[in-house]
Amino acid sequence: MGLGKTLQVLSLLSWDYVQRVNQHRKVQHRECHLKSSLIVCPRTLVDHWCKEWSSFFPSSQISIQKIANYRESNEGRECILVVSYEELRSNKELREYYWHYLVLDEGHCIRNPASQLFESVCAVKCSHRLILSGTPVQNSPADLWALFTFLMPGYLSSRAAFQSKYMRHILACRNARASEQQIKEGEQVLQSLHKQCLPFVLRRLKSEVLAELPEKIVQDRECELTVLQRTLYQLIVDCCSLNARDVDTESIQWLTPIQVLHALRKLVDHPLLISKLIKSLRCEDNNYNYLVEQCMQSHIEQSGKMLALRELLNECQIGERLSTGEFDGIYSRNKGLEHEQKLEQVSSTTANYESQNFLSNTTHKALIFCQWRATIELISFFLNRGEFGSGINFLVLDGQTPPSQRQSIVDRFNTDPNVQLLLLTTHVGGIGLNLTGADVVIFMDHDWNPFRDLQAIDRAHRLGQKRTVNVFRLITLGTVEEKVMRLQKFKTDTANALIGVENRSLASMATDDLLDLFSLKNPGTNLDVNAKSSNAKKKSRMNSNASCSSENGVWAVDELWGTQKEEEDTEFEQYIEQHSVKNFFTQHLAKYLI
Repeated sequence: MGLGKTLQVLSLLSWDYVQRVNQHRKVQHRECHLKSSLIVCPRTLVDHWCKEWSSFFPSSQISIQKIANYRESNEGRECILVVSYEELRSNKELREYYWHYLVLDEGHCIRNPASQLFESVCAVKCSHRLILSGTPVQNSPADLWALFTFLMPGYLSSRAAFQSKYMRHILACRNARASEQQIKEGEQVLQSLHKQCLPFVLRRLKSEVLAELPEKIVQDRECELTVLQRTLYQLIVDCCSLNARDVDTESIQWLTPIQVLHALRKLVDHPLLISKLIKSLRCEDNNYNYLVEQCMQSHIEQSGKMLALRELLNECQIGERLSTGEFDGIYSRNKGLEHEQKLEQVSSTTANYESQNFLSNTTHKALIFCQWRATIELISFFLNRGEFGSGINFLVLDGQTPPSQRQSIVDRFNTDPNVQLLLLTTHVGGIGLNLTGADVVIFMDHDWNPFRDLQAIDRAHRLGQKRTVNVFRLITLGTVEEKVMRLQKFKTDTANALIGVENRSLASMATDDLLDLFSLKNPGTNLDVNAKSSNAKKKSRMNSNASCSSENGVWAVDELWGTQKEEEDTEFEQYIEQHSVKNFFTQHLAKYLI
């Protein structure tokens, strides 16, 4: 990631064009008309590809175009068409034309062979196919079957044969009760798969290619729950216990485990993010009305993580600290506003500050990655209100940013010295973009899939970066967030993490591990990703019908393994459902695959 895959491919297309022109003219002795090439990429990167071609090949005879400017006349002369995956899927005519090169940027997007996208991409007719990806295998070796079926249909046999020949042994190998013989067979299968794929994989490590790349320092910043957060945390967990469901009253609404996990992860960011959920619970608690009222407040002091972010920005010399009197003035000006009204004041792209009043001697620029737009909106609101300090100009890049504006936002952040922050969602801003203007990367929350966070880090730590990149991960101790980090098995060495991170999913966990996700523990737990609980070693694996007692009641364990979808958490549940078999990258895979 960040090693110049884009430039390599563009150089190949330029060189190939010259070779074909010369060869054609030797034979035909006249003007030639050659097939065009198609580049498919995430929507955010369309303008990036066009910009890179214009920058490095300004005098080329080949034009590069987006689909909006593509015309039928282009079929008579060579061009490079850049489209998003969504545009390829919705434009049937792109699959009817015969292309010279078909290039998939971030090609791991097609790893689900049951998806419509996979079918659409495989239906495109072309002479040559390329896949670009810094993380070709994200969840299991099964991802390789989809990628190689696109590149060379039939090379890894049919899907059923692949499952029988490889995945059956790998599944047995990853089982906690696997015998030595099963582990040995799994290793042999992985070795065989590795040898088959190796001739068609060009892999480069930063340590091999960029000897002068600045250092990357990853640090964990431990946060604590506020009193309000801790009270709400326990309230939400209680609503998932069987004891709560046994209460014979229709006024109490209980939550599914999936809803609980989603709510807890938002709660550690700020109580305001789950205010609607708390209001809908209608719990019979003496303090319930008070908790609902407190959830509707938008104060930075209600979140330990927001306070930690404020201190971190101050350490990075981003913004100027406000005095207590200035904070009091801010609160008084906003007193009486409902939280919906407050969030409406947030700018969709940048804070509207007068430049002459907000110039600061900032020496760092930071990227702040969030899992949810709601978190970005709340941070934006606090920035506009000055709660993180005065003089902070920022931009936002998320799913609601029009694709036509995304590259301009990236360019402005990289070049404008007055813009200190860029707020991004990991899903939109975490892939493909060049954000070397930043030397600080901050994760407000964390993805179940470690490769997404690794991709996000490499938006700044990549080719063209001249400064040391500091990565800060804000982790709230004793909560589900700390346990997400353990599951993520985050590695500080990017090169090794690409093939060695244990990307564990809910579906691959034992029942006792799943139950541990919901417990609220005292701060101070060791965050060593390689550490294992001694108790976990002693416990036997529990089946899906097992139950577990706690001081708050008995969990509905069977629901932990369910795949039902809830409207409030559609994206999260779809992710879990689509990746029910993942994280086969144990130490065995790390040694033998790619």
